[in-house]
Amino acid sequence: MNGNKVRSRLGMWLRTVFGSVLLLLQTSISQADTGNFLHPDYGSLGAGVVVATGDVEIVTDQDTIDGEVLSGVATTLDVVDDSGFVPAKIGTSFGVVLYVKKPMEQVPLMATVTHPPMGSEGRVLQTWPVRTPQWGAALYVGYTLEDPFELVPGDWTFRLYDGATQIMEHRFEVLSPQS
Repeated sequence: MNGNKVRSRLGMWLRTVFGSVLLLLQTSISQADTGNFLHPDYGSLGAGVVVATGDVEIVTDQDTIDGEVLSGVATTLDVVDDSGFVPAKIGTSFGVVLYVKKPMEQVPLMATVTHPPMGSEGRVLQTWPVRTPQWGAALYVGYTLEDPFELVPGDWTFRLYDGATQIMEHRFEVLSPQS
């Protein structure tokens, strides 16, 4: 009888471990397929088309097409569409909302977005610094379509770095503008 209990528990344990490994593989494959990645020290509060309110300022002299970045503190930041598809429409904001899971050094982070060629230079990469949030605070890495030349359909991939360490990668598909 004891042998049967041990075999039964061993079988149950093996099924649990095997099931966990399959789930882990499916999750890894799913993330690899979409190009999404999140460092374990960060958590996701959502990604997609967002609506935000709060105090925002324009920071100039940035490595972006128009040389500007919007920076500030959002009082509300709601993900209104998390499908991964973004309409190419003036005024649309999209990106990733993260939070820091554990206390960390206050170091400057660097955000990037790669996208199809845009602007007169056909630029495909833009970068900007991001202030490191306090432990447990939210952090938004995103983009707002403000000018007609930005309405380029295709893959847009956001990345966030702490020095050489990649913290986040998230891909969106911007859809063709409606005529």
